[in-house]
Amino acid sequence: MSKLNDVKYILRKDGHGTRKQIWSSCPVCGLTRWVFPQNSGICRPCCARQKGINLRIYGKRIVDSSTGYVRMRLFSDEPFYSMANKNHWVFEHRLVMAKFLNRVLLPTELVHHLNGVRVDNRIENLVLCSTRAHEHKTLVKVQAKRIKELEDELSELQKRYNTNTL
Repeated sequence: MSKLNDVKYILRKDGHGTRKQIWSSCPVCGLTRWVFPQNSGICRPCCARQKGINLRIYGKRIVDSSTGYVRMRLFSDEPFYSMANKNHWVFEHRLVMAKFLNRVLLPTELVHHLNGVRVDNRIENLVLCSTRAHEHKTLVKVQAKRIKELEDELSELQKRYNTNTL
């Protein structure tokens, strides 16, 4: 068993050199574990609780880089917490719709952005729909975009060849 302030060196993730770790106890709860000296010395659960307090004060809202949707952090005492994933995050557009309807959304219910802008979460821009209806709306939007592209291409060809009929 390690003693307080014991030191060990571990290989860095990139394989170049080592990192120093110290056996330390958390100043908040007293939990002992290996920590990196540059960290505050507070254990992860205590650190998360402190961050949670800060998140609640300042609100936590991020844009998910993989999907482009806005996510919000929820806490266990909030009424829509059951919609959050295991890491306590929920998509903002789903939360906006749930608050508007004053109920938790079912996992089978989808919220569609009418203008296609994933960060525009105004209630006027959102509509609740089923999977099939969502697929239909998305398909109609894609087809309308393609029709517009073809019309633009036709008008360009008409200008190029100076004719109104093809």
